[in-house]
Amino acid sequence: MAKHNEMERAELPLGATYIVDQTGKIVYAFLETDYKKRAEPEVIIENLRKIEN
Repeated sequence: MAKHNEMERAELPLGATYIVDQTGKIVYAFLETDYKKRAEPEVIIENLRKIEN
């Protein structure tokens, strides 16, 4: 895997989603070691609505 990805170590990606407000503050963070899992769209939308004001 490392050779295929042209990396020194065999690593897998992490699923991550961050929402950052206008001041640069992280207001939502999703990090999952299972790269197949992602943040739910409804949760992302809910958190975006909180900062759109």
